[in-house]
Amino acid sequence: RNISQSNVSEPFHSIVDRTISSLLSFQQYHVRKQEQLRGKELTWLELQKYTNLLSLGYEFLSDAGKKVDARSCQNIPGVVCRHLNSTVSYIKEHKSFHLLHGLIGDSMMFELLKSCYILIPVKNNRCTNYIQLWGPPLR
Repeated sequence: RNISQSNVSEPFHSIVDRTISSLLSFQQYHVRKQEQLRGKELTWLELQKYTNLLSLGYEFLSDAGKKVDARSCQNIPGVVCRHLNSTVSYIKEHKSFHLLHGLIGDSMMFELLKSCYILIPVKNNRCTNYIQLWGPPLR
């Protein structure tokens, strides 16, 4: 039984792609605004405030310029992929996230991807560690 199935009108992979585009827009806006205020480029550490693990490896075509290793992302217009983001591949393929999308709907899934930290447990013989899937990088 799927209570909120009526809230699902977009395929999960499309929500992920839309989230990546939104995160890039957010990052681009805030980085440019900060650089204009300061009159200089932000340091790598300062850039982390505006970064989400889901958007790593992606750039707007206008920012990528003539970089040789950038390739167009078919599902995200105007965006190029500089390198494979294994987190994006993992969540697009893992059925748990598709099921969650079916339960909470499009808008909640979009907000979850865009605004939250998600970590998954990885157990070994002695302890449980966590891998961050998305959100601003934890330090």
